[in-house]
Amino acid sequence: RRPNSATRATMASAVVARSVAPAVAPAAGPRARRGSRLRARTGQERAKAVAAGRSSGDTGDDAGTAARVPVLGAAEVHARLAERVHPKARDTYAAFYSSWAGCITTDPAAMVVPFDDHMVHRGHGVFDTAHVCDGRCHLLDRHLARFERSMRAAKLKPPAGQSQASMRAVILATIAASGLRDAQVRYYAGAGPGGFALSHDECVDSTFYVTVVAGRAAPDPNKGVAVVTSDVPIKPPEFATVKSVNYLPNAMVVADARERGADYGVWMTERGLVGEGPSMNLAIVEDGCLVTPPTDDVLAGCTVRRAMELIEPMGRDGA
Repeated sequence: RRPNSATRATMASAVVARSVAPAVAPAAGPRARRGSRLRARTGQERAKAVAAGRSSGDTGDDAGTAARVPVLGAAEVHARLAERVHPKARDTYAAFYSSWAGCITTDPAAMVVPFDDHMVHRGHGVFDTAHVCDGRCHLLDRHLARFERSMRAAKLKPPAGQSQASMRAVILATIAASGLRDAQVRYYAGAGPGGFALSHDECVDSTFYVTVVAGRAAPDPNKGVAVVTSDVPIKPPEFATVKSVNYLPNAMVVADARERGADYGVWMTERGLVGEGPSMNLAIVEDGCLVTPPTDDVLAGCTVRRAMELIEPMGRDGA
């Protein structure tokens, strides 16, 4: 019978304990005792040096550094976070909503989420993004429909007291609070705080976050971008078709491309066909037609779908 995990852990602990347990030594002679006294003095000198390092502010000793870590209250922590707000945050992060706090803030130092939210430490969360152009949120309802599909796939529900309609209203309220007319609005649904286990059964309530950031300048369409096919494995279809916060593969695709002198990487499907980019859909103009990969293996893009809708009437008219 194979030992279960608890038995294996106990066996491993016993092995470690036996391996580090000191052997019983015979009675030490005069020379050994002198060596022991020397080691004791050396240990005392080391302790004095550590203490001196703590008092002098020497950061070379790990123990001294740990001893200087302050324990602060909420107000003091917020003050420190306010001091650490970087220029990108001040110039870009315009507004943030947290269902956990139940409010909108325009203070970047207060744009925080609970660390025990399963979205943070387990990646159990989904998100979506829409653009604000001249004060109007482009294709918001279409993006929200995809957001809802992602939530269902991830077994997530709106926070208590909220609905899909109220979440839409919160998104618009956060955009209004930002004061921006051209921006990007990103919204997230998380399993919520409650512990550090795997199951979301321990979460006390799901969470919903919205952030509005200043829009980035559009790239010059005349210059284009350099792309390479990526060796990073594509996500399985059941995960690739969900817009989750698990973006490590996406980040690795970009890192791999940059190391190879390109701007973006392109995922290939398991069948060796063109899939998608790390944050974009792909399309090819071939014989006067706009061709895109099917969405069976990749995320269904709202923008590329809208582009196809705009092109279809021209195709029917023979343009």
